[in-house]
Amino acid sequence: MTLPPPRVDHPTYPNVQIIGTHIVDLYAMGIEGNDSIIVSLPWSYDDDPYKKHPVVYLCDAFWDFELVWSIYNELRFDEVVPEYILVGLSYSGSDPDVDALRKADLKPSSQGSDYLMRLQRDIIPFVESQYPADPSARFIAGISIGGLFGLESLFSEPGLFQGAIALSLNPNEYDRWIYDSEKRYCQKYQSLKKTLLNQKAALPARVFMAVGEKDQPDIMNSAKAFDAHLSNRNYRFFDKKFRIIEGEKHGGVFAEGMNRGLRHMFAPYVENQ
Repeated sequence: MTLPPPRVDHPTYPNVQIIGTHIVDLYAMGIEGNDSIIVSLPWSYDDDPYKKHPVVYLCDAFWDFELVWSIYNELRFDEVVPEYILVGLSYSGSDPDVDALRKADLKPSSQGSDYLMRLQRDIIPFVESQYPADPSARFIAGISIGGLFGLESLFSEPGLFQGAIALSLNPNEYDRWIYDSEKRYCQKYQSLKKTLLNQKAALPARVFMAVGEKDQPDIMNSAKAFDAHLSNRNYRFFDKKFRIIEGEKHGGVFAEGMNRGLRHMFAPYVENQ
């Protein structure tokens, strides 16, 4: 998915700023690479800056951060999600080629740079050292290859995230790499004893997947097939939802899909409040 560059700023009027949000150039903070993060803090941060909060890591934040920020505020007003820290994953520099960078980062590590390792080694530790982030409540969200990347991380780095929102995903991409990753996970955690006792492997995570009704047929069919595949695994402690968004194509899934996905991720938190 490639979007056009943003329009130039108006020469007379000031830019719009998002309240409660700031950008951190991680390279300027001494962290190797060209990553930056966009951070939006919870409404109550000023009142209690030490209270721990869940964190949602958003892929492709340079395109999608403002929309997710807006969705969060509406859902929070309705009290259907808890307060959380939103961390947009982006790139530093005055004019980064974000499309090329994301394609290199988000594809499988055997075919490009290991972005998941950067997240685990550098970005997440930075966030959890600077903000009141709850390490037991990390979630990742994205669309297209970003959604596929987040979903695959549940299998390749179990426990790093407690849930994933994957929109407009095509699990057949990269020679069905996510199937191989999921198979390795299942084999690792499905012991002979569990097999003999007919006890399924555990995958303690929440997942929301969605595709557009009018997206390309191969994407629709691929996503539906992987959803069925996961259902057949019957993982324990695994809470998954799949939704076809009526009337939408590839990018149009994002608004409704993220809304539904955030509600699914945080349903237990709201129920326990």
